[in-house]
Amino acid sequence: MNLVTNARDALNTKYPNGDENKRILIAGETVDGPGKKFVRLMVEDKGPGIPEDVRAQIFEPFFTTKPEGKGTGLGMWIVHNVVHDHHGKIGIETRAGEFTRFNIDLPAAGDRD
Repeated sequence: MNLVTNARDALNTKYPNGDENKRILIAGETVDGPGKKFVRLMVEDKGPGIPEDVRAQIFEPFFTTKPEGKGTGLGMWIVHNVVHDHHGKIGIETRAGEFTRFNIDLPAAGDRD
């Protein structure tokens, strides 16, 4: 849910009014990993992207780019920890001014360590 909320906030920043690109793409698929299958959840927006200096910090607790009173800075830290606790991984693809895509890979049922 946090990824979707952040995507919404990014889109509202880039497109304060309506626009055909103001939408969130959510998809799922299975992917092959090293010796096992994973379920990939993808959340993508065509917002402003994540600057490089911010990318290095987004999974740190209490880090936020939101104005005071609008966020705790715990959302992405929690996402990271939930994914890690379930033997998964999270990846980010982003391009300034164009898009951000998060891929969460979790072991498929019956394929966990």
